[in-house]
Amino acid sequence: MSCPLFDHARPHEVGSVQPVERRPLLDAVREFVQAARRGDYYQDFMVNSHNCTDKSAGTQTFEAQLDLLFDRCIDEAASGEPAQVVAAYELLLDLLREIDRFERDDIVFFADEGGTWQFGINWKRVLPPYIKCLAKVVERDECERQTKAVIDAFVDEWQRREVRRLAAE
Repeated sequence: MSCPLFDHARPHEVGSVQPVERRPLLDAVREFVQAARRGDYYQDFMVNSHNCTDKSAGTQTFEAQLDLLFDRCIDEAASGEPAQVVAAYELLLDLLREIDRFERDDIVFFADEGGTWQFGINWKRVLPPYIKCLAKVVERDECERQTKAVIDAFVDEWQRREVRRLAAE
């Protein structure tokens, strides 16, 4: 006899136990960038003095998806194809540059003082794997030029030396 209070589901008895096949990184990034440029994450709200630091659900979803994709880039930088990893990074970085140029305001919504700085991206974690993969696919001078450009674009001045050091390790 079984007591209902102690019954529980076993993982093999609930739902599909087949592993979900993960889409290739570059395909996932392309889809995300296309969705962002279509305005899929854009959601505004009436801003006032009480909510001027809030983020819309769409902007929060964008940020979470961006974080997941950067995590995948970092993971695949260690064992994946460097050219594919660089291409994925560059798509994400180009999207962030587009947001920071403020030429379009329909990608994400910022209630006040917008910019990708609001996403709190840990560039010391995100950029070194990109730079290491970049060094494997472009000539040294080009790598140095692109490294300087991306660091100057996204990293606060006080952290730049640290990011360069981490990338050189």
